[in-house]
Amino acid sequence: EEENIYLMNAYLVSIAGVALLSGFEGLRSLRGLAGKKGDRLLLALLGLYSILWLAHVFRMEGKSRYTLAEDFGTNVLKSLPRGAILLADGDQYVMPIWYEILAQGKRPDVVFSPSVFLYHGWGWKQLSDRSADLKSMIGLSDLFSERLYALAALTPAHPFRYSLGSGYLRPVLDSMPGTLVKTGLVYRWAARKPSGPQ
Repeated sequence: EEENIYLMNAYLVSIAGVALLSGFEGLRSLRGLAGKKGDRLLLALLGLYSILWLAHVFRMEGKSRYTLAEDFGTNVLKSLPRGAILLADGDQYVMPIWYEILAQGKRPDVVFSPSVFLYHGWGWKQLSDRSADLKSMIGLSDLFSERLYALAALTPAHPFRYSLGSGYLRPVLDSMPGTLVKTGLVYRWAARKPSGPQ
């Protein structure tokens, strides 16, 4: 698929390894033609080729250039109030934030979940396992919209936030009493729409 063509390098790493092994086998066959004097040269070539191959793979697979995503995740987390619940749509939000929370250990107070997880029972269980008050609130209803409204209404203990460019939960949130207000890199839930330039 054209939209996934950028993944081809990652998919072909193992195939390129097979080509590397075939090259080694070919060089081993040439060893017999070169005789004893060519052994050192052949070993040097194999060693150099191996080092260059490893450097190529590490450069191709390296994530050190992903500083924009890391900065984005850090800034989203910095903008959240203490104990916030953040539901997010899209890899551009989910992956950097998970990296910051799980790998870097930042903001353990934030309750985070990809919004699409809430379409499954296990998603609600993961969310409720983060806090006792969430567990009791989620258990009050089996209806998706009621659970989501209760989640948004927990404002004092767990201020509700939702990612910009929202899609999955927006139709349900739009039908609930209240509104999403853009605040920095996320939406916050408000009981009523602010007036004026706010």
